[in-house]
Formats: sequence, structure tokens, C-alpha cells
Amino acid sequence: MRFLIFLSLFALSFSASSQDAYHTNLVNYLRDNHNLVSSKYVLNNTEQTNVSSFNIYGNASVSSSTVAGNVFSISAKIDVRSLGNNVWDVGYTTSSKTSVAQGDVLLYTFWAKKNSAHSEIVIFAEDNVTYTKELYPTLKLTDEWKRYFLPFKVTKAYAAGKMNIGLHLASQIQNFDIAGLTLLNYGSTYNILQFPSSLGEYEGYEADAPWRAEAASRIENIRKANLTVNVKDISGNPLSGATVNIEMMEHEFGFGSAIVACRTPGNRCYNETYLSKLKNLDGNGHGFNVGVTENALKWDGWEEQWIGTPTETVNAVKWLSESGIKMRGHVLVWPGFDNLPEDMRVNKSNLPYLRNRINERLTTMLTHPELSKYIKDWDVINEITQNRDLEYAFDTDPTLSKGRDLYKEIFKKAKELQPELTMYINDYIVESDGGSAAAAARYDTYLDEIHAGEVSFDGIGFQAHIGKQPTSILKFKQIFDDYSTRYNARIKITEYDINKEVDPMIQARYLEDLLTMSFSHPSVDAFIMWGFWDGNHWHQNAPIFNLDWSIKPSGQAYIDKVFNKWWTNEESSSDQSGKVSFRPFKGKHKITVTKNGKEKIQEVLLNNYAEVNITMDIISSTNNDLAPDFKIYPNPTPNEITIDRNQNNKVEIKIMTIDGKLLESIPSTHKTIHLPLKKYQQSSIIIQLLQDGQVVKSQMVMVN
Repeated sequence: MRFLIFLSLFALSFSASSQDAYHTNLVNYLRDNHNLVSSKYVLNNTEQTNVSSFNIYGNASVSSSTVAGNVFSISAKIDVRSLGNNVWDVGYTTSSKTSVAQGDVLLYTFWAKKNSAHSEIVIFAEDNVTYTKELYPTLKLTDEWKRYFLPFKVTKAYAAGKMNIGLHLASQIQNFDIAGLTLLNYGSTYNILQFPSSLGEYEGYEADAPWRAEAASRIENIRKANLTVNVKDISGNPLSGATVNIEMMEHEFGFGSAIVACRTPGNRCYNETYLSKLKNLDGNGHGFNVGVTENALKWDGWEEQWIGTPTETVNAVKWLSESGIKMRGHVLVWPGFDNLPEDMRVNKSNLPYLRNRINERLTTMLTHPELSKYIKDWDVINEITQNRDLEYAFDTDPTLSKGRDLYKEIFKKAKELQPELTMYINDYIVESDGGSAAAAARYDTYLDEIHAGEVSFDGIGFQAHIGKQPTSILKFKQIFDDYSTRYNARIKITEYDINKEVDPMIQARYLEDLLTMSFSHPSVDAFIMWGFWDGNHWHQNAPIFNLDWSIKPSGQAYIDKVFNKWWTNEESSSDQSGKVSFRPFKGKHKITVTKNGKEKIQEVLLNNYAEVNITMDIISSTNNDLAPDFKIYPNPTPNEITIDRNQNNKVEIKIMTIDGKLLESIPSTHKTIHLPLKKYQQSSIIIQLLQDGQVVKSQMVMVN
């Protein structure tokens, strides 16, 4: 036993002594600052052996050198000389040296700084056979040395040598330094949220980031409009001192979610709570104003009845639309065989068959008597850079210069079938993790081709499925600027969600920031999330509600922005001229005016400057003498009144009910005018005298 203990102590001593100063300091830092102990190395435990184990591939070079005055002693300089068609076309990689168990939490850490103007690296840990990613965030490097911590939980066991670790680098031509890259395994003892993490430090996350003030200014300018309310009494006179309240009912901007069609009344998975939350997210009756079916209108989903029969799906669209949720369609053609009815794959060499099926699909959806009534906005084509089966099939079509010209046919046919249709093209490749500049350039080429066709798209949908490392907020601003200008297109965020491994508070902050950037941009019309409840979300991480319907931090952030900060509920009093001025957010509003116990309500749809006139059932004076030389008598009268005036210029006499309804308008140039009132069958009548269109006298006359 003593011999075994001695061997164990010797092994521990050997392990500790064999690790270098950098790794010793790293382990001690994590122990002292984050209470993390008992790790083992997935790579080597010295800087030199780790640097030596990495290989560079693609059009790039690497050189190493010693470094003084830092916590690390060796750095590698990597020079990437060309873009790749894919981000992984240039890489810096090694393999795991020890085994990893399913559920282990690993901590990937390194130091880095950029030498070129721009530097973007994609970190990966993956299966070396299937290339399934355990970690795949994108980082933008800074000018100064910075340490990065990237914790992740592995989804399966890996034997030694079976996990690839490294960087994908072909998204940019770049030059940068990296040092101290290592990977620690802390087993399954710790919650991943206990680890230090750089994953929340997306570009633009800082509280004082300059983009925030710029966005706030744009929101004030483009998402609000001036509104003047003119309050008058029943005689048309300005009414001062009236209380005017403006209460927002709905945004002009689209705030929405993907919706499960079968949850609606009469369908197979009806859920009353689900539906109530759609229109009452905040508990005050405020909810989504736009929506999209998640799967029910997809080609294979529709024909194979995934969510319900076509009739049930149509009924869902109708119910949602009539409940105040503007519905959009997703998707007419998703051009990969995995996302099409199976007969398309079976007949992939039969071009007439494929073309006929595509035309049938477009005709069915766009001329449907109910769908065409309620859906005016469709994702016509989805993910064309990654789903290329139809493109490849039609490469053999002699009538087309290339297979992608099929997309021009699809847009043209869609517009012919539904001329008022707003047509979107939808994708994720530009804004999502791992999307290289080369892949984005390929997407631009495809968009250029369609845009040059006889009929182009009207808008571009950016899905915004956000990974473990949230996409730069500034990158979204650049995307909105570039694509709206290049194609004169409207933009929507169409499928927002975020990886569940991102810290919940970072999820909340990021949602708030991306909402703000989207709402602030003049080209963006809607922000739609890909489900709002964990019980109906493809990764069980919807932004608003947990499975038990408790609200998430990101859900509260959403409500605070959309229904509080960006919501109008104001009150003021009319001035001496009867006016009240507001600057509310654009959308539908309810105006309530109260005075002397009386109330008048009017709705207004505010898109730009508006002026609203509201007449109260109030007589501010029974003898409004702007022209005292006019006399109206007797009052009360059994029938006839006399109007005396000292001039014979033209005057208009309006005879109105007490609630402002015009009974008769009589022009006259006489100095004395006799009017019988009994014929109007009113006990009280308003007499207005107008000169040059202006009320100069208003008086209520009692008829007895």
C-alpha cells in the first residue's frame, strides 16, 4: 500500500513538474478567481509542445517566436493570404491527446491580437470523422493582446485523437498572433455558467458603445411622428382644458414570431395558453402583430400534413389573421431535395416533371382563395447557397444559361400569380457563425443574378439564428446598410433565436441590442423570432417563455423594449386654441378626450404627421359672440327665430343637432333672417353663423 501511495504521489509530482509556467499560472488563476479545480489537459501541458502540434493548411503560413514580458513565452504568427470558398478552406489544427467523456465541460483558452486591419477567426472543436461541431464561435480580434475563454459541454465521448481542435481562417485575408492555446477538461462536476467566458463579448456589447446613441437618434427620427389633436366643442369652437390621453394599441413595425398552426382553435394540438400569450405577452394585452407558420406551409409540410391538413392550416392562418396578427408565408421553394417532397428527388433527372411540380406548388399556394387573401408576404426561396439540388438539376436545361436561372422563373411566376405579393428571399449565410466572406460573396452573386432578372425580390430575410458567440451588432448594421442599398430592398429579421449555451443574461442583452439595431434601421420592417416558448422551439430555447410559461430574462428584455420603452401612453391638456401635441411611435393609437364628465374616443393610424379633430358634446358657451352685431332671438322660442345683423354680406347659417349633426345649411345676404325651427323636431338646436368659412357666432336655441 505504501508503495502504491508513493507511486501516486510521484505521478502527481511528475504531472505538476512537467507542466510549464504558463499552464501552472493558468490553472492557479482559474482556481483562485473562479473556484475551478481538478482539470486535466486535452492537449499538451507546455506551450512548446502545443505550438509544435498544430498544423497550418490552405493558403497561409505560420511562424513561431519567443515573447518576453507576458504570461506566455511563445507566440505563433499566422498569415492568411487569400479568401476561401468556405471558412474552413484555411485552418490551424491539432487533435486531442486525451479522451473526453460525454457531458464533460471543456475550457478552450488562448491569447490573440490582430496585426492586419481586420481579423476574424472561427474557433472549433469537432468530431474528426463527421466534422460535427462541439464549439464553433466567430471572434473578431483586437489590436492589443487579449485572453479568451470559451467553455463548452461535449455532446458525446471522444477517444484520444478523435477530436479536432483549432481555427478556421478563410473568412478574411488577415495576419494575427496567437499564444497560449490550450484546452482543459473539468469533467462533469461544474455547471458551464461557472466558467469565465468571452462568448458574451460580441462586438458592440459595451454599455457606452457609440452605436447606441446613434440608434436612439434614428429611432426618434424614423419610428415616431408628430400628432396634433384639435379639441372643439359642439359649435366648432376650440375647447381648452380637455384631458387628452393617447394610448398605443399596435406598432407599425412588425414584432412577431413563428407560430405552430395546430395550436389554433379546432386543430389537433390546440393550446389556450399558447394562443393567449400570442396577444398578451406582457399581461397588459400587448402581443405580436406579425407571424409566420413554422412548418405548416413548407412544401413537404403542406403535402405530407406534418402539422395538420391543408384545411386546418388555412383555418389557422385565417384565425391568426383575424385576431390581428399579419401572417407571412414560409416557404414556397426550399431548393434542396431534403426540403422538398420525396418525388422531386426521385424525378431529379426529369426536368419537365420538376418544373411542372414547381408551377403547381406556386399556383396552389398563391391562388388559394383564403391564403391569397391573408398572406401578402412570402419567403419565395430559402437558403439557396447551401441547398443547390434544383440548381444542379437544371444545369442540364438547354433553355437556361445555368441552373440558377430557375430562380428567376420562380420569382416571375409568383408575381404573375399574385401581382400584389411582396416577395422575399431568405437565408442565414451572411450573418450567422462560420459564414465566410467567400460564402457571402457567393450569395451576393446569386442575388445579383435574380435582381437582374425580369422580376426581382422585394425584400431580403436574414434568419439570425445566433450561435454560441453572438454576431457583432455592428456587422448587422453593415449588413442592413449594404443589402438595402445594393438591391433597393426591404429587410426583415425572420427567424431569430440564440444558442442555449449562451449565458441567459447575455441572451437578454443581445436580444435587446439586436432589436434596437433592427428597429433603428430605416430599411428594416420586422423582427420575427423562430418561436417564443420553449415548448414549441426546435432547440428548446425560445426567447420569451420557459417551458412552464415563466418569463426569461430575454423575454423581459423584449417586453421592456417593445411594450414599455418603445410604447406610447401619454396624457396632456388642450391649450387655449384647443390643441395638444404629441410625438408617439408610429402605429395604431386610441385617443381619449375627457371634459366635464364627458368622453370621446377615436382611433388613429399614425404613419406620418397627422392632425386629428375631435368634437366634444359640449357647448363651451351658448352665446359665442365673435361678432356681437349678430342677434339671435327669441331664446327659447316656440318655433321661429330672427337673426339681425347690420350688414348684408354673404353669411352661411348652419343648423345642427346638439351632438353636432348638420340638419341644414342656408346661405343668405339679408340683414334680417327668419328661420322656423319646429320642423327639425329638436328641443335644442345649435345655430352657427359663418363668414368666409369661419364661425363668428354660435348659439344654442331652446325650442319649446
